[in-house]
Amino acid sequence: MLWFIITQSTKHRENIMRSISLRNKTILKILNDFKDYILDESLSYILNEEKSYKSYRKPFEKTITEEYLNHIRKDPNKHEGYPECLRGVELKNDVPLSEVFSLNNNEEIKDQLNSIIEKSTHVCSELNKFIASRNNALCAYYPEDGFIGWHNNQNAPGNNILFSYSETGTGWFEYLDLKTNKTVKMPDQKGVWTCKVGYYGTYEEEDKVFWHKAESNGGRRITVAFMCPDEMMWNMAIEDIETP
Repeated sequence: MLWFIITQSTKHRENIMRSISLRNKTILKILNDFKDYILDESLSYILNEEKSYKSYRKPFEKTITEEYLNHIRKDPNKHEGYPECLRGVELKNDVPLSEVFSLNNNEEIKDQLNSIIEKSTHVCSELNKFIASRNNALCAYYPEDGFIGWHNNQNAPGNNILFSYSETGTGWFEYLDLKTNKTVKMPDQKGVWTCKVGYYGTYEEEDKVFWHKAESNGGRRITVAFMCPDEMMWNMAIEDIETP
């Protein structure tokens, strides 16, 4: 076990995100049940309604461009760490209602969204029994044209575990490799959950700042992410995830 922890520590301190095998049957059941619930057609009229989306700035499409990435990298003090735009629905219980429902006056949709958030909160709590994270960093639904813009999470640094599901496999996670100064795409897989792990650093860790974004690109997508403050617990969680 000691060899495992040392090996993973060396890897995660690099400015990369890497894929791991998602084999744990209990975790897979939790995630697949959640996927079946979220992608059920009975919820599509809510989750694909643009007034349910959490969007900070228009035209928000610019936040996924390399021009935008280069712009915010020039003056990091102007970028706190949070994404400026998520074209999708954030399903976390600690998200202020004003952010989720700011454009929506339909009481039926508000009630249904609250029910969805309650469900996602329970799912994240069940997953956290395996991961023992400090917080659920993200739980989000992306429509077919959904995305999360370039950001770096430097305000919430730590060891991350990122679960993703793509209905069509046409989406991806993308990050900036600081060594090459080039972006790296990690394609989704069609119809299966995948898992990525990595480390997000602060501005004080210049070579560990992790700029990243994600796009659904034609198929509905779900992401559930956790941040683990304790490196040993993070490595143990990875081992659990990879164990059938």
